[in-house]
Amino acid sequence: MTDLALRELTVRYGNRDAVHPLSLTVPSGGWLCLIGPNGAGQSSVMRATCGLAPHGGVIAIAGEETAAMTAREFDSSLSHFAT
Repeated sequence: MTDLALRELTVRYGNRDAVHPLSLTVPSGGWLCLIGPNGAGQSSVMRATCGLAPHGGVIAIAGEETAAMTAREFDSSLSHFAT
């Protein structure tokens, strides 16, 4: 079972908030759809989840915080989540 959990996720670019605290869980086999107007932060959430944007808060895959994972563990966990 591979859940994706975001807890109080924030993304900032300079002094601009791109994502205000966001918490959600996507269960194994579940779907996530991010909808909003341009500039609402959908891409920033995805970039942070994939490790491509600096962020605050916690991102966890299968209960393990991604900040504590090695690059190889993170890549493996993310690829399992995507399948």
